[in-house]
Amino acid sequence: MYAPVQYPDSIEPLVQFIEETTPENIVEKTVDKLRNGVSIKQMCTASGLAVLRSSEMPFFPNGQWGHHGGHMHPVSGLHAVKEIASRMNGESRFLPMVQNVALANKHIHHPAMGPYLLPEFEPLDAGGVEETKKAFFAAASRGSVNDADHHFLWLAENLPPEQVLDILLTVAIPKNVMDDHKFIYPIYTWRFLEWMDWEHFQVFIRGPVRYVSQTRSPGPVKEIVELIEKYHIPSNLVVNH
Repeated sequence: MYAPVQYPDSIEPLVQFIEETTPENIVEKTVDKLRNGVSIKQMCTASGLAVLRSSEMPFFPNGQWGHHGGHMHPVSGLHAVKEIASRMNGESRFLPMVQNVALANKHIHHPAMGPYLLPEFEPLDAGGVEETKKAFFAAASRGSVNDADHHFLWLAENLPPEQVLDILLTVAIPKNVMDDHKFIYPIYTWRFLEWMDWEHFQVFIRGPVRYVSQTRSPGPVKEIVELIEKYHIPSNLVVNH
């Protein structure tokens, strides 16, 4: 049986605060914690880890995953939260952080996105870097979220962050045709992780990986293919993933 992801003692109590506080009380209690010395960085970290562990992207009756909920917006918004907070003075700097925590808490408690617990996954080696990349691409292409998650965790443990991002964007950019969040989520998660000096990297990447793997890779876009053929654009100028 899988167990839920566990965090270090240094951050776990704050994560549980965001997960367990009722939506009616989360704003007031978050302000109290910030006033009593919890830093913006600590609260950003806890907010992201909480919504990743305890909410899932909503799934609609038409068989499609949605992006209005779950972990995508709260996590990809953390970079903006810390940038806005750095430009504000006094207790005003708490406002973007309180908004992010309240949104994460709302999604955690929403019946369309929970209850949910992100499982602790083992990295899966398919036979070295190149074979594991192929396995990840295949899983993400067919929409096999868990399989993609396992393989990507191994790549994240064995490659530098910039190479890991390049692999993820190889999947995300073609799918951006269907949903522009496929590009936004990985990029802004990486910008936040740079500020964090890659702390909790192995957990934060799982949100974008699972999100970009949720849908099958799109086929050729008819209008683009017609333009390529009409204007005889050389194949070496066409980005093909």
